Amino acid sequence: MEHLFCDPEEKDRERLCIPYFADIRDSVKAKYGAVDNYLFDDALRKKIFEETVAEARSYWSVREEFWLEKILPWIGENILFICGHEHAKRFEKLVRSRGYDSALVDEYWKRELFSDYEKIWLR
Repeated sequence: MEHLFCDPEEKDRERLCIPYFADIRDSVKAKYGAVDNYLFDDALRKKIFEETVAEARSYWSVREEFWLEKILPWIGENILFICGHEHAKRFEKLVRSRGYDSALVDEYWKRELFSDYEKIWLR
């Protein structure tokens, strides 16, 4: 069974103009004059995070199109494509919009665990 990484590598990201999340965050922080690694101002920290996430999401369709291009040589075969839960329905819709069959196996694998990041010590 063949395995293929589909996320854009650095050269692909440059070509597609997709910045890394950390770069987006740094840009948003600079906009607010926030230079420290940790911000003690909860409201500012939340604002920066929300703006960073919104900006990162604006590149999702470009990434998802890239993924589809990567799997096109195998599109007629059985493929298991694994992506983050926020992309699952979007990617299935993209594949179907191009006229290919697609079935969403699990929209949010391990929702009970990953929906609360405190359970895995990420908050």
